[in-house]
Amino acid sequence: MRMVLEDKESTETWRDAAEYWFNKLVDKFPQIGTSYIRFADLAPRNTLEQLTYCLRSQICLVPFIGARESIRAAFYDASYGKTLSRMKNAVREAAFIKIHAKLFEERKPTDEIENLSKEFHLSILDAYIRGNGDRFLQQGVSIALTNIAAMFEYGVSRDSQPSRPLFRLHYLKVGIRKRTLPGEEQLGINLGTFDQEVAREQTDTEVASAMGTIASASRISFATLRVVLRPSCGDDVLPTVHVMLSFIWSLVSVEQLLTLVEHDIPWPDICLFLNALMQNTTVTPDLRTMALPRPENGLPLPEDFAIRGQLFALWYYPVGWFENATTNIEERAFERPSIMLTRRVRLLWLGLSIASVSCPLINYVCIKASL
Repeated sequence: MRMVLEDKESTETWRDAAEYWFNKLVDKFPQIGTSYIRFADLAPRNTLEQLTYCLRSQICLVPFIGARESIRAAFYDASYGKTLSRMKNAVREAAFIKIHAKLFEERKPTDEIENLSKEFHLSILDAYIRGNGDRFLQQGVSIALTNIAAMFEYGVSRDSQPSRPLFRLHYLKVGIRKRTLPGEEQLGINLGTFDQEVAREQTDTEVASAMGTIASASRISFATLRVVLRPSCGDDVLPTVHVMLSFIWSLVSVEQLLTLVEHDIPWPDICLFLNALMQNTTVTPDLRTMALPRPENGLPLPEDFAIRGQLFALWYYPVGWFENATTNIEERAFERPSIMLTRRVRLLWLGLSIASVSCPLINYVCIKASL
């Protein structure tokens, strides 16, 4: 239900109340797309934040049906002159969104998309990072999730039926095999629905369309990662790196998909980044453990709340990982003094896990020697 409120203070009060209840909905059902669409309605109009919520509603386990037009409108408004702010960082944000707006419509690589991507990664992204300061802690997560959503073909729904992106089908297959799908009481649907979804093979047309989108999305995504791995970017990019390394970590379990994108992954840059991180980090937990290292205070990282519920996180978080989390959104995003060390340890654990499981392209000896 939408209400027109003339008083600004009343509007903020109602917005805070809605945000509180929508947040409880996401906490209870992080795998269901409807939860994220609610937050998209509350987010500032024509922004990357609003777009990211729309996309998260599509690359979660139970996507929101019928979001295609909302996503198209968000892409168009945020990248073609309707951004609310004309400040430099808003213009830079629009430049990033425009790349994905073009790919969303074209569904294949084009010279225009490649040129927009090169301009953004060579001339704009570095200034965007420096210009936002610690605000990039959250904005970088939105950039990473948007890039990942592109590899899931934006998960768009068509008509009354969900589309069947190639990445979605393969992640579902592995999730079913690993038995990491939530129970029916958490999803409100019969788990047999997923068995039926993966049982039907994609048509040649679907595969051809998927390959074009994935190829372009992969180049865009890992070009972004290559930039944020630069030493000059500082600690504000670590949440962005976390999201991308957790995605690569999950790809190790989905070999068919890893082979599609591994040639774009900047393996040498990742290795150099992790070794530099190791030299400047005091590590107390054993990084060679198979389980995700839990911080001493037991609290999730701010970006954990953005990663959970997405298909690539189906087997990332142990059971009970979010049990001690605060329900206050501002407190979740607050960068406590201990968070940066926790985040560094997480990145090192991810790097070592990726290197030691099945990926020969990263210099495992180099990382292991640092231990």
